[in-house]
Amino acid sequence: MLKELTLTEFKERFPQVSTYGLEDPLNVFLENGEILIEREWNGEEYILKNGKTYRPVYKPLNEDDYTVIGYVES
Repeated sequence: MLKELTLTEFKERFPQVSTYGLEDPLNVFLENGEILIEREWNGEEYILKNGKTYRPVYKPLNEDDYTVIGYVES
């Protein structure tokens, strides 16, 4: 399972990857250097142009709420 990074953490770990214009809070930065862009989300998974797909892993907080704890490549 891949963890999400903050934009600042991502820039520090992957300075060679451009994040210009990707400051939208709906975009996801992963610890493997991939960026999941909101427009790639189909409601169940992110489908990237390179053919990779990523699904969120959820942890329930209570009966009606949950949080994303990571992403798995599928």
